[in-house]
Amino acid sequence: MKAFLLIYLLLFITNASGQNSPVFPDSNAIWRNYSWLTGHSPGHTETQINDYEYMLDGDTVLVNHYSKLYSKGWRHNLNSSFSSQTHDSVFYCQYDGAIRTDSLKHVYWLSKYDSLERLLYDFNLSSGDTLPLTYSYPTYQININIVRSTDSLLIGNQYKKRFNICTTVDTSVVFSLIEGVGSTNGLFSTMILQQGIEHGENLICFYLNGILSYSTNNTSYSPTQQICKLFTCINPSERISIFPNPANSYLNIKLQDYVLNENVVATIFDETGRLLIQEKMTEQVLRINISGLSSGFYIIQLADQSNIIFQSRFIKI
Repeated sequence: MKAFLLIYLLLFITNASGQNSPVFPDSNAIWRNYSWLTGHSPGHTETQINDYEYMLDGDTVLVNHYSKLYSKGWRHNLNSSFSSQTHDSVFYCQYDGAIRTDSLKHVYWLSKYDSLERLLYDFNLSSGDTLPLTYSYPTYQININIVRSTDSLLIGNQYKKRFNICTTVDTSVVFSLIEGVGSTNGLFSTMILQQGIEHGENLICFYLNGILSYSTNNTSYSPTQQICKLFTCINPSERISIFPNPANSYLNIKLQDYVLNENVVATIFDETGRLLIQEKMTEQVLRINISGLSSGFYIIQLADQSNIIFQSRFIKI
């Protein structure tokens, strides 16, 4: 009788735990990602670096209940040749689409550009299963991905199932799918493994309910990357200004209608991302001596302990 009661209790706890552990978040989740793509032509190399995050915030009801997904971050375009190097950066904040999860452990993606949803993840898999075709894995013609093994991983304070993925021609694990997180390559990273293409996308950190719940050993070489820091969407033209630009001896940073805390730091990088000058902001206007810098293009960034607040380019003459 005691053994029966113990088994019943264990089953009850397991079922209760499963009910309180959704297969994928529907709010308050942030994926901090990094990706790069490089193209070559004779005497010229062009690289696009994306340093960004996805955030589930708010919901909407279309045919089904969805959670709204937004993205924000930096898009860097680096062009280099034998004689010159240029670097253009754009910060963006935008709505991308919506995500929902069904009772079969399927996660669906509805892009703002589409009228029909597409399967993003299937977490109802076992070892040896072939991954179904999804938004990020639309064809079997290049490689066939299979679940090599499954195990558990602590995400926050709960254990989640992890699916370790390999291909039919290479048994080494190339990435993993994690319940509650998604792909270790990034939320929408392609699962098609093409040889000879210089491209990479990685998940850096995952936050749930404001807590860092998962991080990887993936490396970012973005000029704006500060590991696991999040971005704040503001209107730089109205709240933060830098002048003069071009500048010679001094660069001024002015904060207007912005609540300054004691942890805001101004940092100047060169176009390769090398840190050159760093000063703490203690007043609404900061004057930085840049007379020691060589002529050229530079990046000025404002950040606190958890967020990159502002970034812009300036010219030193």
